[in-house]
Amino acid sequence: MQWVQHILKLSLRNIRRHPVKNVLTGVMILLSSLAFFFSASLSKNSELGWRGFLGKTFLGHYHVTAYAGLDRDYSFSSYYLPDAYIPDELTRYLDENKVEYARRVKLGAVVYNRDKGEFENTLCTVIGMDMDAELKKLTNMDIVQGKYDPSNPNGALIWKEYADFLKLKVGDEITVFLRDVDNGNYPYTFTVTGIYFQKEGSNIQDKAYLRIFPLVLVPYRQLTTLLGVEPDRATEIAIWDFDERHSSAVRSIAKKHKMEFMYGEEIFAIIFGTVDFLHFLGGFLGVIILTILVVSTLNINMISFFERQKEIGTIIAIGGRARWVVTLLVSELVTFSTVAVIISIVIYLGLSAAMSMGVDFGESSVLFAGNRFYMGLVGKSVLPTYVTIVVTMLVSALYPIYLSTRINPVDTFREGEL
Repeated sequence: MQWVQHILKLSLRNIRRHPVKNVLTGVMILLSSLAFFFSASLSKNSELGWRGFLGKTFLGHYHVTAYAGLDRDYSFSSYYLPDAYIPDELTRYLDENKVEYARRVKLGAVVYNRDKGEFENTLCTVIGMDMDAELKKLTNMDIVQGKYDPSNPNGALIWKEYADFLKLKVGDEITVFLRDVDNGNYPYTFTVTGIYFQKEGSNIQDKAYLRIFPLVLVPYRQLTTLLGVEPDRATEIAIWDFDERHSSAVRSIAKKHKMEFMYGEEIFAIIFGTVDFLHFLGGFLGVIILTILVVSTLNINMISFFERQKEIGTIIAIGGRARWVVTLLVSELVTFSTVAVIISIVIYLGLSAAMSMGVDFGESSVLFAGNRFYMGLVGKSVLPTYVTIVVTMLVSALYPIYLSTRINPVDTFREGEL
């Protein structure tokens, strides 16, 4: 291992001997690393922002549903009950481990206007919920008009923006067509006992043309009875728990029974598209950054090669082999990239500390569910960033390294070549 120490010492010495080239390369690595860390932070802020908002307003910390694909969406729900329901194995596990959860039945519906004798130009999602249990958990849900009336089995709570769209108020009735277990399509009428809204968070509906939260909440027992669903059966389960052991076990049981495990931002397709857009934006930005990094460092490495021809020629002239030269150059590149990325992390952490109060993006805060943006370092982004930078640097150095192995010492020491 002694030769490794010698190579590292020689690499560090050579790095110090070429300050201009290394400063230019270091600046490029610094900017690239900061851009990668920032884009990862954007995606994480959006993901956690929406997950927290939805988990406190409509959902649990995470969900398991019997629906698959687009049918699991809350904005555009399936009009058919699933072929299977939440398995007993899952509810037994949650009961045995005292994990808080609530059964739900979710189904898409068509709204019918009895006064006009025609269907409304809108669809909704009817959710059968254990109101007494869930209203205690959904801390961001605010019943702004009316109330939840447990004495009325046909009572319904409606999202405020959707109630405004349908021009419904407390005491009005809403008629929806639902498919039961026998695939029969029948009208069911519910009385609006309350209208609910969020206590805090971004109002994304103002920035969308589609109804994002067309949600009608009704008592779980009443909906299962109307649809003919067996008692204690559910199309999905909302779970409130932050223990990763339980979430891993739940995910495993769900996969075993071909159920879908989801976090809040994955349940609303439009919101998931917002989060996914930031992931795409980060990837697109990454491609541009890497392209610029390759081109700029290739030019710098080519200049460095011409400056170091005599040095490399001397190594070969005194008996050094081509592979030794390659090892030295690669060692210099990896060592320098490592130091540069570490410095980038330190600078990014410093910027994060300076912006610890967060940044208000104004109208664009809808990307983060109305929350402020916090420029934290995403731990999972460090290793991919480091590997990407090193690989990119190696790619940009391939041709200069190849030229280094082809140097003829005799030609190098000709005066005309110096």
